[in-house]
Amino acid sequence: MMKILTHRILIAVVCLSALFLGCIEEENHKIELPIDTPEEAIEYAKTNNTTKEWIDAYSKLGYEIIENVSVDNQSIWYVQFEVMTPMESRTYIIIKMHSNGTILSGWGGSI
Repeated sequence: MMKILTHRILIAVVCLSALFLGCIEEENHKIELPIDTPEEAIEYAKTNNTTKEWIDAYSKLGYEIIENVSVDNQSIWYVQFEVMTPMESRTYIIIKMHSNGTILSGWGGSI
C-alpha cells in the first residue's frame, strides 16, 4: 500500500516538475553537438535535472526504466523514459529536443 501511495505522489511531482524543466548542467555533459545518434539523445536527455531526478526516484523504488528514442525529419528528437511496473498503468517522461541540444519541451504522466 505504501509503495502505491509513494508511486502516486511521485507521479504528481513528476507531472508538475515536467512543466518546469530543469536546467542542463552544460559543464557536466560530454555529448558533442549536434546529436546524431539515439544513444547521444538518451545521454543528453539524462543531463536534464528533471529527468535525472525522475530516473533516480523510480530507480530507488526498484523499478526498471525503459528508454525509447525517435527522431523526425526536422532533427527533433523525442526521448521517452518509461517505468516498468506490475500495475496496469504506464508512467513516463518524454523530452523533446533539437539536435543542437535545445530542449523544446518535456512532459510526463501516467496512462
